Order: sequence, then C-alpha cells, then structure tokens
Amino acid sequence: MAPKCTVCGDKDERRGRRGGLKVFCADGCGRGYHKRCMRKVAHFNDTGYCVICRTVEQGPSASGELRLEDLLDRLERLEAKLDAGFAGTSNELSKNAPPAYDSVVRDAAPAKFPPKVWTNIFQKLSATQLANARLVCRRWNQIIGHSPTLVDKLVLTFPRGTVLTNNCAPIQTLTSSTKLRHTRAAFRELTIVGAATWWPSIGQNLHTLTLIDCKVSIDMLLEMLKATPALKRLSLTCGESLFFRTLPEVTFTLQYLEHLTLANIRHVEILDIFKQICPLLKTLKLPGENRNDEFVVAAIRFIWAAQNTLEELELAGEPGELWDRISEAIGMQLRRVKVVAGALDEVRLARLCETFPTVEGLMTPTSRVADKVLTTIGANLCKLKYLDVTLSSSDSPDDLSFLKSMPELRTLSLRSAFPAVGFGNLKHPNLESLSLRGVEQRHWFTHFPNLRSVALTDCTVDSWSDLFVPLVTQLKKLAHLSLVGIKVRNAGSEYFPDYLSQLATLRLAGCVLSKDSLIMLFTLCPRLTRVFLKDMAGVDDEVTLAICQYVRELQEIRVVGCAGLTDQFMEYLWNYYEELDVVEVVDCVNISKEALEQMLG
Repeated sequence: MAPKCTVCGDKDERRGRRGGLKVFCADGCGRGYHKRCMRKVAHFNDTGYCVICRTVEQGPSASGELRLEDLLDRLERLEAKLDAGFAGTSNELSKNAPPAYDSVVRDAAPAKFPPKVWTNIFQKLSATQLANARLVCRRWNQIIGHSPTLVDKLVLTFPRGTVLTNNCAPIQTLTSSTKLRHTRAAFRELTIVGAATWWPSIGQNLHTLTLIDCKVSIDMLLEMLKATPALKRLSLTCGESLFFRTLPEVTFTLQYLEHLTLANIRHVEILDIFKQICPLLKTLKLPGENRNDEFVVAAIRFIWAAQNTLEELELAGEPGELWDRISEAIGMQLRRVKVVAGALDEVRLARLCETFPTVEGLMTPTSRVADKVLTTIGANLCKLKYLDVTLSSSDSPDDLSFLKSMPELRTLSLRSAFPAVGFGNLKHPNLESLSLRGVEQRHWFTHFPNLRSVALTDCTVDSWSDLFVPLVTQLKKLAHLSLVGIKVRNAGSEYFPDYLSQLATLRLAGCVLSKDSLIMLFTLCPRLTRVFLKDMAGVDDEVTLAICQYVRELQEIRVVGCAGLTDQFMEYLWNYYEELDVVEVVDCVNISKEALEQMLG
C-alpha cells in the first residue's frame, strides 16, 4: 500500500504523477510528503527532517534554530545509514551467489562512494545545481572544488552596478575562502577599484575572463592581467568605460592567451598594447563599428605580428583595404574567417580564399555571393566544413552547383535574394546542419539524408504536411529542429506520419499551428530535452499538459509571448517534473507574478 502524505493525508497518484510521494524524512522514520506540500512544512524545507524527528533531534536546544554542528552530525549519521544499507544489500546478494561473485561484491562495497563516482554524478548537473550541491556538505564541496571540469561550470559574477573594492563584502568572502577557486569570471557594468590588493587571489586561477562595460583604467586593467598568468581567453568590451590617458609601459606577456576579443574600441592604442601581451594568439575578434584609418593601421600591425600563430579571424567587412592587406600575409594559416558588421565584396572574398586555402570555416552572412563565385571558393577551399553566406544570383536557381565543389561541408547556413532555391539531383551525405532563410520548400531534405540539425526561418511551404512528412520519413538522425516564421499556403493540412524519436531540441516561433496539431507533435517527440516556444497563438495549457505527460526527459523550457498560458501551466511543471534546469517565462500576460515566483523561487 502506498504511504500517505503527512500533511494532506492523501496518497494522490492521479494525473500521471510518478509514484505519488516524492520526498521522505531524512531520518528514515517513514513520513513522506508531496513536493507541493513541502512548502507548508518550514522545518522540512530547512533541514530535510519532518517536524517530529526534528523536535526529537534538537533535545534541549529546541529553540527553532538549526545549528551547523547538528546538521553536519546528521549528515554523517545519514551517510553511515546509507553505507550500512549498501553493505546489507551486498550480503543478501552474496548469500545465493557463486563464490566468485561473493568476492567481487565484498571488494566492491567501500565505506563511501569514492570521489571519482561523485564526480561522474556531478557532471550531469547544471551550473545552478552544482552550486547548490556545494552547500550540502563539506565532502561534496571538497569533491567539486578539486575537480577542474566541475569548477569550470561555475562562473564568478556580480550584480550589475557593484563597486568592487577590497572592503566590499563579496570580495572579502572570496579572498578569505579557500574552498573553491574559480577558473572563469564574467563581469558586466561593474566599477573596479584598487584591484592590486584583492585581484591576485582571484586571478591566479582564472583561464577565462570577460569584462563588458566595466569602469576601469587601462593601468589597473594591465595590473589585473599581469596577476592572471594562466589566462587563455579574454573578452573585453571597451567603449567609454575604459579610462585611457597615457600609453602605459607593458612589462609582461600572457604566454597562454590564445583567444582575444576586443569590442567597441575607442582608443586604437589598445591594439598596440595587446600586440605585445599576446605572443601566441590563435583567435582574434575585433567586432564593432569604429573603422577609421587609424584603426586600420593598428589592426594590420596587430594581425601581421600574430600571423605565425593566428588561426581564426573575425572582422568587419569594411573598409576593404584592411582585407586587402590581410590577403598579403601569405604565410598565415587561417582556419576560420568571419565577416561581421558589413559585407565583403565577391572579388575580395575570392582573393581571400585563394590566399588561405587552409580555411575550414567561412562565415560572411551579409556578403552576397553568386553561385559561380561560391563554386570557385569551394574549389580553393578543399577542407571547407562551415559556410554561412547569402546567395545573390544564379543562372539556374533550381540547380545550384556550388555544393558539388564542397564535399567536406558539414554546416550550411544559406540566405537567398530569390525564394526559388533548388539543388537539382545533388546528394550530399556529409552535411549535418542546414539553416535556410527566406526560401521556398523544394524537397531539400532528399539531398541531405544525414542531417542532424534543421533551422528554417521565414520560409514558405505548401502545407505543414509537405514539411513534416519528409522530415520524419527521410531524416532519421534529426536531433534539432527550429521553425521560425514559417508561411503556409494551404493551412489546415496537418499530418504527422510517425515519431520523431531522435529529436532532442524543438524551437517554434511565430508559426500558425492549431492546438490539436501541437498536441500531436509533442506526443510524437518523447525524447525532447529542450523546448522553446515564442509568439505561438495555438499554445495553451492543454498543449503544455501534453508536453508534461509525454515529454518525460525535459530539461529546459522557454516560453515567450504565449498569451494562451495561465497559472495552470506553472502547476503542471511543478507536478510533473522533479527538477528542470531552465524555466523561462517572458511576456505571458495571463501568468501571474505569484505563480512565477512560486515556481522559480
């Protein structure tokens, strides 16, 4: 017989809840609670013990406050009970087992799980869950703190507007703690003061640092970098918040720095500073709009100084003179090139690909390139695996030929100046990811049978059936699907022929699908782990109930602008899922603030 909830007295296994009671008293007394009833028992939420066990455990100090020593003692006794239970189970198994099995069980029953086992378990947790796990007990905190892969999940951040000084509480807590050393930090809109006194204890272990619009002087920034010797990735958004008076003297180098991003540069002298700091740079990204002659000269000096090690380059498409000078660096072994904030004309793009045949990734989304030019680029870049481009014109839009010259291509993101795009009788078995924008459906999937990711944006299809039937029947490996702003000529023809059993991620935005069709779609996607819904008029509480009932492996759900959802949606999530990594609800006008706080709190 199933146990009853101590609070409501109900077994309550209706509406598809798994196993009725979800949480039991940590003392093993047998009293249990529904997850929704835990909020009514303050003692249980605080300690893990029911009211009766907690009163007995407190003894003379039943003042209502839980002492840290008591909690640690209880954790140790609970672990001892688990160990005793494990040993007892092993003995029962060994009674009726062969002698060889008996010795294996005896040897495999340690007093505690070794750190390696806990580390493998913690690897499955998100950053938020991992941070909470550190607070459970000293042993878990030590295991997490001594694992580089686990520590890498934890990013050091502060609220925007915080003034970081030696005397502020966050800095004193960090500098006095020896339990955990962060390896990644991301600061946004902070004011940094007197970093020389407190930064070294933080920066000595960092390998990744991001500073976005932080108020700091260039001299203090250099002092911070000097005290961060293991830094591998640095992203700096300069703007007006970087105070720059005179050119400081550089007395150090960052030997391990390989990835550098400098955005919104207002003082081009900073390029000359980092040219001296980064002797072994592999990735250089210079996004932004300030592209005067002084910047071009400084950028060229920087790129030429790093040409022996540079592999990835991200720059704006204009001015073109900058790309002309880059194309003269014949010895550079570029692997990835990305053009942002402007277009690169076809002549310069073709010359760039001819100069650097080692390029494997070419991302130039705003550059319009003809089919013939792309064919030439493919012939020059025999190792090309990633391509992001806008198709300008073609003599035969129904029979594009550039993909025939790119047999190693894995990812294609294609925009088109004309909607009718076809690939003739092409077969490209190596393509794994396809993103199309602003084109009509022309049975694309028959050409790419091994696609794992499909993203369609502002595309036109005859009917939903014409889209989903080939998706289901031809793409057996499809794991990620994104449909944004799909236009349907014949609405109402909606047919889903079979399960999308491999689909893990589904994104729907601005698409007109009926409620019944959405319910059927989620019913046929039982392996989904991530769902994103935006501006979907057909999404209501019944649709989300179908998600909760049939999508049992869900980890993330994000809903934006879905007016059909109410507080019942939040109740479904609470009742059907033990824990979700991400729940994001934005601009859903019929969901109350109280329901959001109850769920997300």
